[in-house]
Amino acid sequence: FRCNTRIIAGAVIMGVLCFAVVALQTAQNNQVPLAILSMVAAVLAGVALPLSFIIPTYLVANQKPILAETAEPELSFRLARLYQTRVIVRMCLLDVVAFANLVAHTMEKQTWTWGVVAVLVACMAVSFPSQAQFEQWADEIRRDLS
Repeated sequence: FRCNTRIIAGAVIMGVLCFAVVALQTAQNNQVPLAILSMVAAVLAGVALPLSFIIPTYLVANQKPILAETAEPELSFRLARLYQTRVIVRMCLLDVVAFANLVAHTMEKQTWTWGVVAVLVACMAVSFPSQAQFEQWADEIRRDLS
């Protein structure tokens, strides 16, 4: 497990937060009566949130046969890379819809879109990688392979 994963995860979260500042600065109080873009962005967030757990799990499951044939120390290296891929995929799924909701906010000025963005950023922050999380995950994968 390398700090690269944390750097990437932090950069993804910071990208959303930086754009949120831009969206806040450019927003005025002229709300659009029919906020179709905001509703679509919120629906996309509702779809992306469960997918952010399903797709990384699917990616890991597809790699298990390959991992089962891999010996140490190569296994540890592959697990670290797979964990990094898993984190990046999860973060990017949430990142894209967070940006979509911020764009919807800048265009339609719906204040409730901030709530959607806050939930998405909170989910990204909760899944921020740590060495302990990686080791626990790697131990689970090793047990599954045994």
